[in-house]
Amino acid sequence: MPHSQNGWVAGTVRKLGGLDTSPVPGTTIRLPQGVRRGDVATVLLHVAGQFHRTVEPLHAGQCWGYAYRRIRGSTVFSNHASGTAIDLNAPAHPMGAEGTFTPKQVVAIRRILAFCNGTVRWGGDYHGRTDEMHFEIVGNASDVAPIAKKIEHRL
Repeated sequence: MPHSQNGWVAGTVRKLGGLDTSPVPGTTIRLPQGVRRGDVATVLLHVAGQFHRTVEPLHAGQCWGYAYRRIRGSTVFSNHASGTAIDLNAPAHPMGAEGTFTPKQVVAIRRILAFCNGTVRWGGDYHGRTDEMHFEIVGNASDVAPIAKKIEHRL
């Protein structure tokens, strides 16, 4: 079975056991392609909800999740292929563009990432080609589980 860049199993929706297409908390916005079910969904949907609340409002049709594909220009599967990555308000923050967020928005993004204790990486921190719309899970299921529990306890 192939794996995505972050080590999670990649594959068709069926191979992943289906996807979570719940609305982002506090919104009616859905990531139409969904994200990996369980703790990954809890964490990524939390990130999207906090982004909506503290960075900028999410826009329907401009936020994405699962896509079974390789990283552009690479033979490695994208983290989207494992349902462990999301893109938020993509047209406003195109791949390769830098400085698409204000300094105040970057501070808010950093707060969201800090809450996730290193289990979520922002594409704005990539070296080389930045991807400011992009947020992805890093680490394995045992790294993600405590963050999901922390989020669930806040609800």
